[in-house]
Amino acid sequence: MKEILKASDIQEFLSVSRSKAYSIMNKEDFPAIVFDGTIRVKSEDFLKWLKEQTRNNYRDEGTHDNH
Repeated sequence: MKEILKASDIQEFLSVSRSKAYSIMNKEDFPAIVFDGTIRVKSEDFLKWLKEQTRNNYRDEGTHDNH
């Protein structure tokens, strides 16, 4: 994996459309690097963010059974 990822890299990694990749990269909690009108992300930050999203989804699903 490249050290710095572009939207097309996110698109390929997640198997989503290009517009969806940009939508993900523009989320408030996404660890984006924005400069000169471009958006990038360090691969290590992206993988950490992705892992956190998975944890949050499991937590959210588990709370429905406990109430």
